[in-house]
Amino acid sequence: MNAVKTWINTELQQKPSIFSKAIVEAACTCFFVFIGLGANSSKILTRQYMGIDVQLAWASGIGMGVLMGSRVSGPHINPAVSFMFLVQKKMSLSHCLVYCFAQTFGAFIAAAMIFGIYYDALNAFDGGIRTIHGANATGLMFSSFPQDYLSLTNGLFDQVANTAVLCIGVKALTDKKADIHILLHPFIIITFIFLIVSSLSLNAGSSINPARDFGPRLFMLLAGYDWEVFSYNNYKWWWVPIVGPMTGGVVGGIWYDLCIGYHMPDLSIRNINRTRTFIEPIFEVQPDDEEADYSDNNTVDDKIST
Repeated sequence: MNAVKTWINTELQQKPSIFSKAIVEAACTCFFVFIGLGANSSKILTRQYMGIDVQLAWASGIGMGVLMGSRVSGPHINPAVSFMFLVQKKMSLSHCLVYCFAQTFGAFIAAAMIFGIYYDALNAFDGGIRTIHGANATGLMFSSFPQDYLSLTNGLFDQVANTAVLCIGVKALTDKKADIHILLHPFIIITFIFLIVSSLSLNAGSSINPARDFGPRLFMLLAGYDWEVFSYNNYKWWWVPIVGPMTGGVVGGIWYDLCIGYHMPDLSIRNINRTRTFIEPIFEVQPDDEEADYSDNNTVDDKIST
């Protein structure tokens, strides 16, 4: 037992390995997806409208996931974010692949947990017949599916644009020149995700996360939804929430660098300017001081000496 404690203290806590980071990524993604899918399920199974409470659940889930893993992996919880950092050479290919696998695995486990929690409710709702569309459809409990009017082109653009917006926010938070404390990140992310989900989720739910979509989709295949989870809309959807966000992440990262990041002064320069702002007025010569007459200084000194 002591050997295990020693290994934890020396090998894991001192400098987290890729193994530790993978576990944290999976755990944080699982937590985030578990909260979001739970919110979806509670509304679908009671035939209620997915309102602001569901949006807050998704936003809060990812915020808390980021908070829990902020000191280990700086959790991405999203393959699109990991791929963006890979393209920008801020992450190695091996780390990116491990992160993406861990995130997808965590989302898969979250879907399994929700399925187990709501198993009886599911059977009561659909009679044990798992469907993607129709009056008793429950596919949206786990994964994203487009509106009937949505074309392939529009759906792809929707996912690219939404994820680009997300990754612009991620870049703004992680830019060292912005000097935003790491413990503030989760709370800013909660606000940011809520804004995205509440304004851009009409077309296809704004999944903006390949792991959140693909992990539960894989579980659905095992849970009785059959091959329709992939063949839906003549195979013109299942890959869109993967390709779209991965592309959008890169687009968002480039947009931030070109429009904001490259124009932001280094933190050291800003600190110098900030110091000047506070210090220079203290030593600035005031007009009254410039006009003061010090001709009687000697007289005063003479009086003091006497």
